[in-house]
Amino acid sequence: MPSSRRRFLAGLAAGCTGTVGGCAELRYSESAFSPGTAETTEWRYPDYDRYSTAYSRDAAAPRNGVSKRWSATIPWPRGRPVVADGRVFASTMENLVALDLDSGEKLWSFSASDHSWTAPPTVRDGTVYVGAGDERGLWALDAATGKAEWSVETRGPVKAAVLPSHTGDRLYAGDATGRVCVLGLDGSVAKTRNVLGPVASLCAGRSTVVVGTKGGHVYEFYQDGEAFYPLWGRRVAGGVQDVAVVDGGSVVVSVFGDYVYKLRNGAHAGSNRWRAEFTANDFVAAKTDVVGTNLSTLTSLNASDGDPRWSRSGKYVAGPAAAGDRFYVGGEYDGDSNGGYLAAYPLGKGGKLLGGEPERAWKRELPGTPVGGLTVADGALLTVTKRQDGDDNLYVFDPA
Repeated sequence: MPSSRRRFLAGLAAGCTGTVGGCAELRYSESAFSPGTAETTEWRYPDYDRYSTAYSRDAAAPRNGVSKRWSATIPWPRGRPVVADGRVFASTMENLVALDLDSGEKLWSFSASDHSWTAPPTVRDGTVYVGAGDERGLWALDAATGKAEWSVETRGPVKAAVLPSHTGDRLYAGDATGRVCVLGLDGSVAKTRNVLGPVASLCAGRSTVVVGTKGGHVYEFYQDGEAFYPLWGRRVAGGVQDVAVVDGGSVVVSVFGDYVYKLRNGAHAGSNRWRAEFTANDFVAAKTDVVGTNLSTLTSLNASDGDPRWSRSGKYVAGPAAAGDRFYVGGEYDGDSNGGYLAAYPLGKGGKLLGGEPERAWKRELPGTPVGGLTVADGALLTVTKRQDGDDNLYVFDPA
């Protein structure tokens, strides 16, 4: 989409913060969120940033509907698309694919024998870092060409995000055997730490790395220069599904089974600030709201105390994403393995009908089911879809 059109649409969004049908949100309470206006944002990490919030505060994104920029066939997609340097990077069971963000043209793919990808990549300073499903657990590729720069043999597959340090001179990765590695940018292993259970999720504050395991443990490590040591660790009531760092250091954790936690930092680090009875396979951590999804429910929690704001039934199979004053979900229709949709809702109190759910801003039917997770970048919304009787696809949607 031409940049002039993006500026025009962003101006409309700023002047009319409405749902489908006009400036309807003015009927509701004032929102803590503002429409995003940045049209060239990127999504360089599996969950947007090192904090793993899945929330791009300033990004422009489709607010009142979508139109398709392009779609491309991507067999067996896994995880969220990642957007950086004018390219879209998509992991599949067989390879990692790079496509042109504007046109959808396939630029390169990379695969290795007896090899599968297990997580979306991280892109930083022209290099793609991606976890693998075999003993060659971590690869670094040139983002422009897909040529392998190095690989590191780990004790097991790397399923969590690979994260750079805040200074950019170190990498952090965790594998399925419970080993957390600190690496140099050349792939050299500087330090390792062991945790209880396969590493499921990884996120980072400015000087900490938070690790969640399938064994039901959460750890926080201090990281600065050569230093890397545990600050605290604790058990939670199930295998960790997702983690994020919020409020300058508090940790939001979702676990398989029943709960979402917000854990304190500071003097009482690791203790509960609150615990909410809700299972979030994936969540958005956005300022005043934690919005989570699972295979039966979409729920918004008050980020300060964990109290539920509202809940909506549905089969939500893709990790949610948020930008500006909107959050986005991908759903599947019950009994229809080939049909799905994308939908947008207002974040926060703005747009919430009194005593009920928020009014949906828009909905777009899809011929496949959105999977992995949604991505907001370049003023657009991206998703990968799966079909049992047709092609799997990657879609890029611009504002309508």
